[in-house]
Amino acid sequence: MASAVADSRLGVFDPIISNQFDDIDLSPIMIYLVDVVQVSALPWLAQQFDVDGFRGFDQCTDETSKRELIKNAIQLHRNLGTIWGIKKACDLIGFVPKNIQENVPLYEGGQNVWCAFSLELEPKDLGNITADTLAMLKTFINYYKNARSIFVDLSSSLKIALSDNISLTESLVLSGGDFNDDFNDDFLNS
Repeated sequence: MASAVADSRLGVFDPIISNQFDDIDLSPIMIYLVDVVQVSALPWLAQQFDVDGFRGFDQCTDETSKRELIKNAIQLHRNLGTIWGIKKACDLIGFVPKNIQENVPLYEGGQNVWCAFSLELEPKDLGNITADTLAMLKTFINYYKNARSIFVDLSSSLKIALSDNISLTESLVLSGGDFNDDFNDDFLNS
C-alpha cells in the first residue's frame, strides 16, 4: 500500500478497489504492444511512427508484416540513409535485397558515379508485384536512401520452380546416347 494512502482514511478502500480491478484485461488499451493491439489501430500507429503510406505501410500485404514494420520503425529511422536501412526496409515490406551495387553509371555506357547505386530485389511473394507496386517501390527506396545518393536501377531475379508429371507415350523420344531406340522399345513393350 502506498504511504499516502496508508496514513489516510482512504486506505480502507484500497483493497476493495484493487480486488475489483485486478481481473480487468488492460491489453486493449495498451496500444504500444503492437503484437496484441487490434488491427484497426495499426494505421494510426503507422502514422504515429512515420511508416504510413509510401513509407512502407501501403506495401505490406498482410497483418504480420504491418506489425513488424511498426515494431521496427524506430530502428529504421535511426538508420535512415544507410545501406542497412534500405535492406531492412525492403525486407520488412516483402522484398529480399539480394545486392546493392554502388558506384554505377547513371546511364548505359556512361562513367561510374560514386553516389549512384542500383538495387537487386527478390520478392517473397510473386502475387504482390504490379506496375503500381514498382512505382511505389521506387518512391519507397528514394525515401530510405540518403539525400546525396542517386537511385539508378531496380532489378529483380525471379526464380520460379515448376514441376510437371511426365507420362511416356509412343510419341516420346528420349535424347542423348545410342540407347534411345532400345530404351523406348523395351519400355513401351513392357
